[in-house]
Amino acid sequence: MNRLALPFALVLALLSIARAQDKQAIPAGQVAAAGYFEALFTGNAKKATELSAAPFSLDRVKVLQTIDEVAEIHDKIARDKGSRKLPPYTIAPTDKAPKLEAKVFPKYEAYRVSIGDEHIDIYVTKDDKPKVIGFSD
Repeated sequence: MNRLALPFALVLALLSIARAQDKQAIPAGQVAAAGYFEALFTGNAKKATELSAAPFSLDRVKVLQTIDEVAEIHDKIARDKGSRKLPPYTIAPTDKAPKLEAKVFPKYEAYRVSIGDEHIDIYVTKDDKPKVIGFSD
């Protein structure tokens, strides 16, 4: 066995552990927001709806009251935009997102998806199984 084999194997093992810890550190709400963004961007309306809940804030202009209304909007977005190639993006918790109506959405957290100079804010419930309850671009 050459002298570099053992240190290289050790480095690979440490990198693997670091990656596993990084994945564990990602908040569940962020995972839901990223999954929602990717589903909607690539035209997967069904998956976007599965990751959502009602009431749902549609660009802070309209509140959809049922999951069927949410599904209809996702279907329309998928038809209008089609399946697009996912661009490089970053996602992180944000306190810069415009606030949702507190009476309708009392507990949520916001995540900002950034694509170059543009961004989309995705709102997610604060609980054990977070669901997307709105977006604003």
